[in-house]
Amino acid sequence: MFEESYNHYVKQLINFNINLSQSPFTNDNKVEIFTYTQDKYDSLLRDIEGAETSIHMLYFIIKNDKIGTKIINALAKKAKQGVVVRVLFDHGQNLFFRIEHLKLL
Repeated sequence: MFEESYNHYVKQLINFNINLSQSPFTNDNKVEIFTYTQDKYDSLLRDIEGAETSIHMLYFIIKNDKIGTKIINALAKKAKQGVVVRVLFDHGQNLFFRIEHLKLL
């Protein structure tokens, strides 16, 4: 189940996740940690642009600001290209987000 290169702490974290949330562990996943917000959004926009078949996004908050508009516009562009786009977000935290933006998708 575990690769030999995993240290003791990583194995503990994997076991904790499996036992607590019943989430299966899979190999070949990638995690990237961002220390600057702009780097995170640049990466997100690159990922959206590179999508070929589907985009599934889960966000707590999507603001009606410069970056929120960029993300929605990028998603709308991909939807027009035939990519399946799904966005799930907390409406209660997004009271000022315009639903018209989602109609673009």
